[in-house]
Amino acid sequence: MVATRGAEGGLIALGRALLAELLPVERREALARMRLTRTLRRAVREVPAHRGRAPSLDVFPICDARALRQGGGWSGAWSAARTDATSGSSGGARFEVRLDASDVRRADAVWLRTYARLGLRPHHLRVRLRAPDPRTEGSRGWTGRRLLGLPMPVELSTARPIEEVAEALRALRPDVVHGSATELARLAEALIDRPLDATLVIFGGEPMHAPERARVAAAFGVWPRGVYGCTEAGFIGWECARGVVHLNADHVWVERGERVVVTTLERRLTPMIRFDTGDRVEPEGCDCSRWPALGRVLGPRHRFLRIDGKDIAEAEVAHALSGVDRARRVQVVQTRDAVTVRAPAAQLDAALRALSFLGERVGEVDEAPTWGGKRPIVDAREADRRGLTP
Repeated sequence: MVATRGAEGGLIALGRALLAELLPVERREALARMRLTRTLRRAVREVPAHRGRAPSLDVFPICDARALRQGGGWSGAWSAARTDATSGSSGGARFEVRLDASDVRRADAVWLRTYARLGLRPHHLRVRLRAPDPRTEGSRGWTGRRLLGLPMPVELSTARPIEEVAEALRALRPDVVHGSATELARLAEALIDRPLDATLVIFGGEPMHAPERARVAAAFGVWPRGVYGCTEAGFIGWECARGVVHLNADHVWVERGERVVVTTLERRLTPMIRFDTGDRVEPEGCDCSRWPALGRVLGPRHRFLRIDGKDIAEAEVAHALSGVDRARRVQVVQTRDAVTVRAPAAQLDAALRALSFLGERVGEVDEAPTWGGKRPIVDAREADRRGLTP
């Protein structure tokens, strides 16, 4: 009986998510505003720190990842059906996001709708590239896939040698491959001699810059598409063919500006109000979809350098490194005292020459570690903690 109710609830959540595609834009915006007001009223009622506030978004403080971890977040009274933990890739402590059964169903419905927009279909064989210590994703209809005889998703651990992962992909011949920009870029190096012929390549969790996109497209046979979100707030949006992020506006409320500040609209456990993801965005309109456009996500603050008062985006560093062999193994680290270029011995000299525009820099023979499957090209976490980055 419980399993039946869960399946029915999942179908209802998926039906609501798909119905939102058909609603007039004005009706969808009105529903989002209604859900936003309901979330704010609940916060005023249940959270001591918010009591006495008007249920208006601009009177609530913006909360970033550090404040969230220090304060523990706001958690409802329902029991958790799933707990997702952040990767710690920004250098902070992990934070656990608790979801009750209805939260899980809604999150999975938005996941399915987002991937379907990008081109995922039921008959596709999907391979997920995962770092060690994977977290549960939920069933997402996997029982139904078994009953219908559809291919089950496959997970490949990127802790294995990259050549082994490449051979496993060649043997599987998947339709869809999903991983972080780091994992896909590393695989592109191993696949380029014998490319795949995939239908869809999806990246998430970090930006993928133009030179990497071109290499990944050559290795997988299709231009990669991005999904945008975070563990704290869920699936915020997806990239259209132009590279502009469109919002899941029935799932989250995102404030306009050059940073991404998001409020979840229907989450019962661990809701987020005015959560600053830390990402900077270049606002840009796009009329290719009935869903609102956010713009081009440039990445988090700690992936920007600040040198002589000038902000240098990670994309600019990636472009400068485009002529360096195995450029994904190169990393620029900014601390209070120095800018250090880390690279394996074979790439270090070429990397230092390519990055001469950064001015004084130190070379170090080393290969940067990954955090949750991600290896930033620019790592300014220490500078960010000291307030040196933008």
